[in-house]
Amino acid sequence: MEYLKSSHSASLKHEFQLYYVLLNINSSSIALNMVNNLLQESLCKKDSEYAQILLKLSVAFVLFNFNRLFKLFEGLPYIASCCLIANLSHLRTKSLIIIHKAYASKNSKLPLQTLTKWLKFDSCEDTKRFCTMAGLKTESQSALLSDSLLASSKEVENEVIGSDWILIGIKMFKSVRDYVKEGDSF
Repeated sequence: MEYLKSSHSASLKHEFQLYYVLLNINSSSIALNMVNNLLQESLCKKDSEYAQILLKLSVAFVLFNFNRLFKLFEGLPYIASCCLIANLSHLRTKSLIIIHKAYASKNSKLPLQTLTKWLKFDSCEDTKRFCTMAGLKTESQSALLSDSLLASSKEVENEVIGSDWILIGIKMFKSVRDYVKEGDSF
C-alpha cells in the first residue's frame, strides 16, 4: 500500500512538473534543468508516463528539434495541451527561423501545406497569415524563403493565429468537470 502511495505521488509530481515546463517552455534554462533533474533521479526507468514525456519534451526543446517537439505536443493530454497556448506562437516563430535558415536561397519556396503540417496550424490560411506577420511573402500555395525574416518581433509571438484545433481543441471530448474528476491521461 505504501508503494502505491509513493508511486501515485511521484506520478502527480511529474504531471505538475510537465505543466510547469509547458507553461515555461520558452525558457531554455527550465528545460535544461528538468533534463538534468530527471537524469539525476533516473526517472526515465520508472513507469511514470509523465516523467517519460517530460524528459522527451525537455530534450527536444534543449536540442530544439521542432519537428519532434510538435509531434510530442500532438500526443499530450488535453490539460497539458492547454498549457501550451501561452507559448505556442513563440515556438512557431523560433521554428520558422530554423526553417528559414535551413531552406532559404535566392528563389526558394516552401509549400504552405508543408509548413502548415510542420508548425501544426489548422489551415494554410493561418500559416499564410503567420508567415506574413513574420515578414515572409507568400504566394497562393507557397512561402517565399528568399526574403529576410522579421520573426524576432514580439508582435508575431504575441499574436494568436487560428484556433489551434489540431494541437488542443480536438482533445476536448470530455467536459472540464470530467477532467477534474477523472484526470487526464495519454
